[in-house]
Amino acid sequence: MDKIKIIFANRKDCFDKPGGDTVQMMKTKEYLEKHYPVNINVVLSPEEILADTEAKIVHIFNLDTIVETNNFINVAKKSNKKIVLSTIHWNYLDTYYVKYLEYIGLPTINAPNYIKKFIIKVFNFFIYNLPFLNKKFNSFINKGLYCTKKYIALRKQALKEVDLLLPNSIEEMNICASEFNFDINYIKHKTVVIPNATDFDVNINEQSLSIDDFNLPKRYVVIAGRIDSTKNQYNIVKALYKDKDIGIVIVGRVQNQQTFNKVKRLSEKRGNVYFINQISQKDLIPIYRNALCHCLPSFYDTTGLVNLEALLCGCPIVVSNSKHCPVKYYEFDKYGEVCNPYSLKSIRAAIMKNIEKNTRIKVSNEYINKISYKNVADLTYNSYLRLLQG
Repeated sequence: MDKIKIIFANRKDCFDKPGGDTVQMMKTKEYLEKHYPVNINVVLSPEEILADTEAKIVHIFNLDTIVETNNFINVAKKSNKKIVLSTIHWNYLDTYYVKYLEYIGLPTINAPNYIKKFIIKVFNFFIYNLPFLNKKFNSFINKGLYCTKKYIALRKQALKEVDLLLPNSIEEMNICASEFNFDINYIKHKTVVIPNATDFDVNINEQSLSIDDFNLPKRYVVIAGRIDSTKNQYNIVKALYKDKDIGIVIVGRVQNQQTFNKVKRLSEKRGNVYFINQISQKDLIPIYRNALCHCLPSFYDTTGLVNLEALLCGCPIVVSNSKHCPVKYYEFDKYGEVCNPYSLKSIRAAIMKNIEKNTRIKVSNEYINKISYKNVADLTYNSYLRLLQG
């Protein structure tokens, strides 16, 4: 059987500044090429799509690098290629609201959506009109500032033009329909849900560091992920401020220096907080295995790969409610505790509930298969066949 030639397209800096879209793209490529007759060419510019005359499908990763995404779509259409889009999208209302509040030094207090939108629109006005803000938030302008007509129009155009959508959850599919004013049946008709996955191998402990190598306290909560306002490390430290017998271990690179400085100051006042720079998956294994729980009450996560890694290590988890992440599709409410990321009381209660249970997590074999890249490859390849067969 002849190999199907496919183009994978992603933002031009996806390897210089790797993110979840980079990991998803490269792991999908690895497992597709391992198990199916495909030949995948990764491109970072529209010109490369034009140059590849043999590929039948262009698979684009990330709705929110919207200028590049639409450029890829336009060129693919001109080349008469089928277009697939892994959306990797969530509603960013709370993300921008929290980011802007942090910038002007205000606490992350919850508010009705209309107030959040008002604050974002006011900030948008100043971003456009003040040079120093324009420079700082330049990427927001390029993407079409959130809450503007341009933001909606650019993404709606992309969702309409592609042949097939591959969101990472049913919740993500529903957000793409509601946020961009599509009939849900229209979106469903062109959607195949592809779960976010991990090839995290919990059986490589002989190659990983020992928990003793990290010099951590006996009882601790772990937070894995980049340090930035979206991941909400500050509210976790604040929620556990008086529970100083419980250590807090924060693992991840500094994404936002302002956030890190704020978290660091509070952590020094509290004490018993440990910072570990970004480390490999295998080195995280003993940290997950010995933690009381893993806590990630983000203001948005299309999944949160660290949640899946923690579960595979038997570590109980705390995640945000369904407004902020796909709780139901990934069964986070079954395998962990759910909280309101704005509420210190709610975050603390979810952590304490896990600690009181004092049990390790055992996910089902069905769940492990669901979040495997082999399953991702199976679903993705069958989606390609569906397209090519009309």
